[in-house]
Amino acid sequence: MLARQERSLLFAAGLLAIAGLGLGVRLACEPELRGGSPHRFVSPDCLYHMRRATFAVAHFPRIPVFDPFIDFPAGAVGIWPPLFDVALALPARILHGAGATRDQIASGASLVPPLLGALAVVAAGLFARAARRGAGMPVALFLALSGAHVQYSQYGHTDQHVAESLTSLVFLALFLRGRDRPGAGREVAAGVALGIAVLTWQGAICWGALVALVLGIDALRRPAGEILRAAGAILGAAALVSAAGVVFWIRGDPVPFTFISFGWFQPVFLAALGAGVVAIDGVVTAAHPERRRLLPIHLALLAAAVAIFHGRFLNLARNLEGGLRYVTRTSRGTAAAGGLTSFPREMLRQIYEVRPLFADGWRLAFDVLSVSFFLVPIAIGIWSMRAARGPRRSAHLLLAAWGVLTAWLALSQRLNIYYAAPLAGLAGWEVARAIAVRVARRARSRQRRAPRIGTTALFLLLLATAIPGLRRQIATRYAPGDDLIATMDWARANLPHAADAYDSRLLPPIRPLPELARAEGMLSPWALGHFVTFYADLPAPADAFGYGFLDSIRFFLAESEEDALSIARARRTRWIAATDLTPKVNDYAHILGRGPYLAIVNGRIVPREGYFRTMQSRLYDFDGTGPVPLTRFRLVHSSRTGSLRDGRFVARWKIFEIMD
Repeated sequence: MLARQERSLLFAAGLLAIAGLGLGVRLACEPELRGGSPHRFVSPDCLYHMRRATFAVAHFPRIPVFDPFIDFPAGAVGIWPPLFDVALALPARILHGAGATRDQIASGASLVPPLLGALAVVAAGLFARAARRGAGMPVALFLALSGAHVQYSQYGHTDQHVAESLTSLVFLALFLRGRDRPGAGREVAAGVALGIAVLTWQGAICWGALVALVLGIDALRRPAGEILRAAGAILGAAALVSAAGVVFWIRGDPVPFTFISFGWFQPVFLAALGAGVVAIDGVVTAAHPERRRLLPIHLALLAAAVAIFHGRFLNLARNLEGGLRYVTRTSRGTAAAGGLTSFPREMLRQIYEVRPLFADGWRLAFDVLSVSFFLVPIAIGIWSMRAARGPRRSAHLLLAAWGVLTAWLALSQRLNIYYAAPLAGLAGWEVARAIAVRVARRARSRQRRAPRIGTTALFLLLLATAIPGLRRQIATRYAPGDDLIATMDWARANLPHAADAYDSRLLPPIRPLPELARAEGMLSPWALGHFVTFYADLPAPADAFGYGFLDSIRFFLAESEEDALSIARARRTRWIAATDLTPKVNDYAHILGRGPYLAIVNGRIVPREGYFRTMQSRLYDFDGTGPVPLTRFRLVHSSRTGSLRDGRFVARWKIFEIMD
């Protein structure tokens, strides 16, 4: 007993040391950002999280759900669940109270991702330990040094991906322990963890599908009543936690029923999964006379599910299809009740992170996930064979299904590489151990430690292939340039703001804000919309959620001033933020069904004649005063940085006013 306690203490100490190493790595870029921190965050999505975190500091733990400042002037829902934004708000709320300044909020929020990343290292160790004996600390070390995980958990990356990783690993560890040693307490804990994961990332319902698969198969071989209890404890608890979060944070505001956004889809889907498992277990129960005493419970639960979900099943299936189409980048792009039910596929194809992992070759996967990622199919094969013939069939079934799902997520969208990091680490350990054991047997080694030593040596060799990619990751600068931030800060300081971007009346339940009727927005290239709302405090007609995506493209590629003005008026826009769109102009033209505006001649970009008719050229290249001057647009601000075009200096960032 003492030896077991000593091993546990040694494991805990080692795990904490590795988590400390992981925290140091994730803060390694801090000196680079210190000069601009807390003004520079590393992606557009980070900025909308910061907008909501700012609300949460002042009105803890409330955030806006329906936001009139996006998809302006109609307004729309911010698509994410609230827990990560509340976590970003915690440091400033604790240290400075409800009156924390913007700089204090940003400084505290910037530290949250590295801290969550260190906790994710601990969670990965606990999950790997539950999955495979001896794998805990090696997998934790792999995650601590994985470029794929560091990228999304570094200082200043205030996007929810690190929280997705942490909550998912905690759930998987608890679920795995619950299948190894079934019991109501462990199963409820796993269900609560799943509900928290869903309140962090709406896509965490995919782990609910994993639960349903494992429990559905286990129904064929587990004792009477166990699966019924597990379905209720895990999926039922998850649905209740998720539903409680929806009730608390939405507070009656209208939200779309969709996979894409935070709302009622998630708890309903989890409850439907639970009903499906109950139905499978009911069929198995009916086939065994000794179990039929439980059949009335199955029938009662299914009747309750039908009553609750009546009229929802078709909508549930339709929105689940929308979620699958999002992952495969084939969604059509539709909206309902102030939000998206699917993203426009044209927009998804413009986002680098949504591209398939191997779209540009295998180098990216090798760089951020090491050689271990390429061993994942072997590990999945090992787990599948063990799931088929035992022992620990449920655990290995979970690992095999998790491996397939995680690999698919990463391969279909490179954004999901942070999920693949613990998978690559565990796969590397599993394959290294299989090789070491086989070599020891063939060598007829009498040393009991030979397989362990061989496994460790092989794993460290695999881990070594991750170090060059980690070094490049730490050296990579993701933060936007200071001049973009300065341009938006200028807009906040110098342009009129009819409505306060952080008015408490924007919180649920949303109340009338008469000032909004006088507010005027700033139309920008869609990917810059969150810069407009966070830094400039102005309403944004187009943003990185996809709201106003086509209107933004139509405006900048409009070939007449009148067409551009009609789009701007419909969006109640007074200000235009312009920048160089050269890398995307031909893509945008294709979306609108037009031919290319730019050609490549002898390695140089050469504009075609039609390009000079576009608003993009007339605004950005000629400041509205070129060969075909604009009559209703006036340049009011230019950034200090820029480039030379035909011997003329062209500022990188510009703001124009539409003159009435």
